[in-house]
Amino acid sequence: MNRRRLFISVTLFLTLLACNVLDIVPQPVSEVGPDTLSTMVAGTAAALMTQTAQAMPTATPSPLPTSTFTPPIPPPSPTLPAGTLTPSAVSAVGTSLIRQDDGTVVFTDITGNYDLLVPAGWLVVRINEPEYYEAWTLPEASSEEIRRSLASIQSYDPERFRLFAFDGRAGHIENGFVTNINLLWDPHDTSTIEEAVQKSEQELPQSIPGLTVTDTQITETTLGEPVGLVSAEWDGRTVTGQTVRAYQRQAIFDLPTGLLVITLTTTANLKEAILPEFEFLVNSVSPSE
Repeated sequence: MNRRRLFISVTLFLTLLACNVLDIVPQPVSEVGPDTLSTMVAGTAAALMTQTAQAMPTATPSPLPTSTFTPPIPPPSPTLPAGTLTPSAVSAVGTSLIRQDDGTVVFTDITGNYDLLVPAGWLVVRINEPEYYEAWTLPEASSEEIRRSLASIQSYDPERFRLFAFDGRAGHIENGFVTNINLLWDPHDTSTIEEAVQKSEQELPQSIPGLTVTDTQITETTLGEPVGLVSAEWDGRTVTGQTVRAYQRQAIFDLPTGLLVITLTTTANLKEAILPEFEFLVNSVSPSE
């Protein structure tokens, strides 16, 4: 396997795992723990597969007790000399968020050199940034499902997983599963959109038993940016043991700075309500000026 194919495999495999770790696993595979990705290291696809298999327990999951997840303690703010400007809103990995009056959120990836707009109504966080710790205190995070989702991403690598958005609105949590969007950016991946879409179409069914790729296409956003789209469905089980029909849609961008994969994972029952918002986000992706 050459270097380009290796990067494609690792990127798409990690993206697939991200959706699984966030509360849903395929039938009849045993449950994947919320810290699975934290055990991953960059390496060959075979090494990734081996580590993942070792992280999968074989026992049937027990019902989760209430109040399992407690808010993490944020790191202390730096002490600055008198008269010093406050730290920049840009994170250590080169990202920033701007919340607008209409509820939308502008996300800028300075390192990746792109930005996008998240529609209103979503709980938007970067891993272990100020809004992540603030999210635990918001009414949106009062449910155990949202708190579980927040807890599950804390150990992920923010160099790769750039952004998460969770949908905790009434009626949008089905059988314990929280609809979510994640951004995975790989600066080392030099694959084209065509290569990435083809690889995803081939390997997703191999990675998740029973998964069916329902649609693939290469098109343009409303801003004229090339994008590859891959849709899939499968029967899965949430961490609470309930069954759902899962729906996933990947939007793949071949940026000058690397491969960007934006993944929506929801349920088949909710996809018609959620897809317009996902398309709004995807159509807003543009190179930063």
